[in-house]
Amino acid sequence: MIIIEKCEKKPGVFVGARTYRLVLNEQGLYILELGKAMGYRNESNIIADKILDKIHENREKQQAEKEKELNAADLDRLVDKKKNFLIKKTDVKEVKISNIDTVPKLDIKSGVLNITLHFWQEDRAKVEKVYEYLK
Repeated sequence: MIIIEKCEKKPGVFVGARTYRLVLNEQGLYILELGKAMGYRNESNIIADKILDKIHENREKQQAEKEKELNAADLDRLVDKKKNFLIKKTDVKEVKISNIDTVPKLDIKSGVLNITLHFWQEDRAKVEKVYEYLK
């Protein structure tokens, strides 16, 4: 079993950025939503930083609560195809990995979900294993 605690889907035109936990086991790849993602902060502004810090703190609390819920739950019961997904190897149409030396990115196209996920560098080895499983 491989668990990637957090990864992000960047915001789209109509949907905000999201944070996910990935669990790869013998059933397939579970993509479980933890909540909204903060994204990246570019400029420093004292007032904005205080507001963003508070928002970040609240989202971290919400994600911690969701993580507790996920740890105690049967993964198959969580799959709702709205926020939580199970992608079996047979569902995968295409998978690409990129930016592996910097910030790993995984593009998954399947019969269940099409998604691009961005990871932290420290999860690079796990991302490569997920990629190898899905390809």
